[in-house]
Amino acid sequence: MTPKRTKRKKRWALAKFGLTLYLALGMFALIGLRTAVVNLEYHIGDLNKQKVVLIRKSKALSAQRAGFYSSKMIEDVAMQKLGMTLPERQNVFFVKRETGASPYKASMTVPVRR
Repeated sequence: MTPKRTKRKKRWALAKFGLTLYLALGMFALIGLRTAVVNLEYHIGDLNKQKVVLIRKSKALSAQRAGFYSSKMIEDVAMQKLGMTLPERQNVFFVKRETGASPYKASMTVPVRR
């Protein structure tokens, strides 16, 4: 064989090896990307489940808070824990709002000459 042919065969063998290596690495890269996408989808699914659970808890807590602020609950707490009673007619006083003593307002304007 001539040196040109052996050189060409070596070049062709190197090109085949390079192409095979390129295809193999490309396949591994595609498989790696696909598994990463699948893992992210699973993670998103888990986060959606957590979101649903947290929304349910939030609604339950909002309902519980509304129950705490209901007038019946406030009345029960005032009567049982604080010892308050309902007002009687003779114990109710009406207070009129009046303008009390306040500083006198005076202006210091200079008369305008015409």
